[in-house]
Amino acid sequence: MRRFLIALLLVGACPRMAASFPIMPRIADGGLVLTFRAGKWIGGAPHVNVIDIWEAADGKRGKLVCHVNRRTRVGSVEVREWRYGEPIDGFDIEGCGTLEKGKLYGVTIVGPYGAGIARFILAEDGSVRVVEHEGR
Repeated sequence: MRRFLIALLLVGACPRMAASFPIMPRIADGGLVLTFRAGKWIGGAPHVNVIDIWEAADGKRGKLVCHVNRRTRVGSVEVREWRYGEPIDGFDIEGCGTLEKGKLYGVTIVGPYGAGIARFILAEDGSVRVVEHEGR
């Protein structure tokens, strides 16, 4: 019994269950592309349920400008990359209008095994400057 309880504690503390997904925003073919990794504990692409892009001001989360939500939580969907505003099979997309240059935005992804966040600025020259990203 003691070994069983220790095994349960170890499994519960496994970093695989609380992963942080690195997000890297970039510009490709004139549009914003977000690349996701599942981090060193899981490997591969993260299983994604929600992608949110929001205005960020003074280090706080502001108005939601784009919401991508998985229609069902049955099964898993790996998402390695997403071009802003484009449909993803099995997801509903709301908002996702034109992003303003010079403005600070945040992006959050959430899945069954963890989450990730990044903040970026769309520069006046059309490039993306990553201000912060959390992930392994």
